[in-house]
Amino acid sequence: MRCLILLSIAFWMAGCKINVSGDVIIGDLMNVAFGHKETILTPGTLRLEMSSLDTCQNERANLGASLERFFINFTPKTCEQSGMETYLLATIDIPVTASRDAWKMKTRSTFGILSKISDQIGGIEVEMLLHQGLFKELSKTIESKYFQKLDFSGSRLNLTLKNDQRALQVVLIADAFVNGDPVTVQKSIPIDPMNRLDIEISDVRREHLSRMGWVPMFSLVMGI
Repeated sequence: MRCLILLSIAFWMAGCKINVSGDVIIGDLMNVAFGHKETILTPGTLRLEMSSLDTCQNERANLGASLERFFINFTPKTCEQSGMETYLLATIDIPVTASRDAWKMKTRSTFGILSKISDQIGGIEVEMLLHQGLFKELSKTIESKYFQKLDFSGSRLNLTLKNDQRALQVVLIADAFVNGDPVTVQKSIPIDPMNRLDIEISDVRREHLSRMGWVPMFSLVMGI
C-alpha cells in the first residue's frame, strides 16, 4: 500500500500519517492581535509518510507541483527515515491572522494561526485553524495519486512558542503536552526571555479542529 504523510503544525491518516508543526514568536502574536499588522507569515514544517525511501525520492518533485496550491511557499526538502517509516519533509509558511474570515479569503493555506485580543483575560488568545474545504481538496489529491485519504485520527499538532520579548511572559495552557509533559487542567506557565515552549494538543482538541476548523492552543496573559 502506498502511503504518504505530510507536515511537522503531526497527523495520522487512515493507514498514513500527516504531521504539522509551526514556530511562532510572541512579538508576532502581539502585532497581529493589536492590529499593527494584518497578517504575518511564520515558518512551519510538514512531514508526509511514504511507502518507501525510493518512492519518496522519486515522487518528491511531483508532490511539490501537486501540493503547492494548498500551502504558502510549500517546498519539498528531503526524505528521511525513522525506524520502518519514511517521510517526505517539506517547509511551509503559516499565516498568523486576527480574523478567521480574512484568513480564508485572503490566503490559500490549509492551516493558520489565529491571534486575537481575549474577551475573558487581559491578554491574547491563540488558536490553530484548519481550512476544511482545502483539506478535503488536499485529501482528494493525495487519494487520486496514492489511494489513501488524509485523516486526523492519531495525528499530532505542534506549535513552538518563543518569547522574543525582554520580560518574562505567562501562558495559560490546558489539555496539551508542554515540553513533553501532560497538562490536563488549565495551568499557568512562565516563559523567560529567549526561552521556548513546545505545545502539542491532545486527541480531543485535535478532533475539535477536524470537526470545527479551529481549536484553542493557549492564552498569553498581559500586564503581569
